[in-house]
Amino acid sequence: MTAARLVQNFRGARALLALANAGVDAGAAEAVAGTLKKLGAVISTISPDRLSGEMLGDFDVLFLDLDMGIPESCVWARLGQAPPLPVIGIIGVEAPSQLKALLQLGVTAYLRKPVQGASVYAALYIGINEWNRRRHVDDRLAATEGRRRSRRFVIKAVLQVMNQRGVNDDEAFQILRRESMKQQLSVEAFSEEIVRKALEEGIAGVNAERG
Repeated sequence: MTAARLVQNFRGARALLALANAGVDAGAAEAVAGTLKKLGAVISTISPDRLSGEMLGDFDVLFLDLDMGIPESCVWARLGQAPPLPVIGIIGVEAPSQLKALLQLGVTAYLRKPVQGASVYAALYIGINEWNRRRHVDDRLAATEGRRRSRRFVIKAVLQVMNQRGVNDDEAFQILRRESMKQQLSVEAFSEEIVRKALEEGIAGVNAERG
């Protein structure tokens, strides 16, 4: 399995800063925003209570202040799902309640107040690359599971070709592979297509006989 590509240059990255009590806790906002600007990131700031799921698709990373708890818009946290983008949590204390919130949100990095500018780059680097790594692994596992489920269609297609052409299983598979290459499909996808087509034709034949 190949590894996900590491991101090291964050110029142009779209960062959403959802910070609580920005006026009171201006230090966190300044530390995060100041470092991100130096890295060339594009920054937008909002209060966590105004965060919505729809806006997250417009950003590459979310810095989320958890002083007010988990926002209602972070529905994935309640459903036990992975976040739709890298989330870097910002907490005031490492209390059990805030640590639990970090886990529920699926953060891949976090910052503790008072936020130090020097720690922002490390959190950004780890947060984005770890999220990318998890997504890469999930995608590969999903693809593997999809191919595993498709094997039954390959077996059925091989048997179908054997019966139709009077060849052995190796020859039938080679026929499937050549035909799938012509169609620019994987053997699994091509096999599923011809098996489904045969099933549809069989059902149509039965209906015609009944009619």
